[in-house]
Amino acid sequence: YPVALVDEFQDTDDRQWAIFKEIYAKHENVCLTLIGDPKQAIYAFRGGDIHTYLHARQEAQHVESLSDNYRSSANMVDAVFRLFTHKSEHPFYESNIDLIPVQAKSKVGELIIRGLKSTALQILPIAPTELDKPQNKGVATLYCAQQCALQIAQLRLEISQLQAVIKIDENNTRLLKFHDIAVLVATNKQAKLMQYSLSEVGVASVCVEKSSVFDHYDAIDVLNLLLYLQPPTSR
Repeated sequence: YPVALVDEFQDTDDRQWAIFKEIYAKHENVCLTLIGDPKQAIYAFRGGDIHTYLHARQEAQHVESLSDNYRSSANMVDAVFRLFTHKSEHPFYESNIDLIPVQAKSKVGELIIRGLKSTALQILPIAPTELDKPQNKGVATLYCAQQCALQIAQLRLEISQLQAVIKIDENNTRLLKFHDIAVLVATNKQAKLMQYSLSEVGVASVCVEKSSVFDHYDAIDVLNLLLYLQPPTSR
């Protein structure tokens, strides 16, 4: 193959890079294109090595970066950039991993409540303990889940009163729907806590998780029902 494209290259290791380099460095009229983002390197536990990406980038003949973002609103792009660069020009562990400014090309996604644009990114402060020490992880996690649930409950109220809309282009909006709201968490345990907190404020939710449907109480209820309907002679 004279042309090869390796996507998600930030999750490769030095052995994989050595193989590709051995194949394509010895031939002319070939092209090896590596696509990756070091800020998305999440597979170190599976052997991914961010330094492999950095070394490969130094050896590359041409390096290009994407300058346009088509997935987020301008306010969100600006907020994320400010979050990571407000204290340092190099916000990541490696000083040679830069956060490159991008332009938001999407004109949609802004949330407007009662005629006012909502802040794209909000940070939830957690009050210290009475001894002026940080809260422990369990208390802080529960607090965050409860506060998030309260905000979603308030959004549900705005939705029911037709006061929440999403900008879909320069001149048009649509009503915010409840299925537009999603909560991202890191673990199944956090997901269950979030769902419990939502139920405490009367908000129904659907939890997408990796566990089997057969592990839920509903599955046991269905099994018991089927066993009850089964003729005694066939047991």
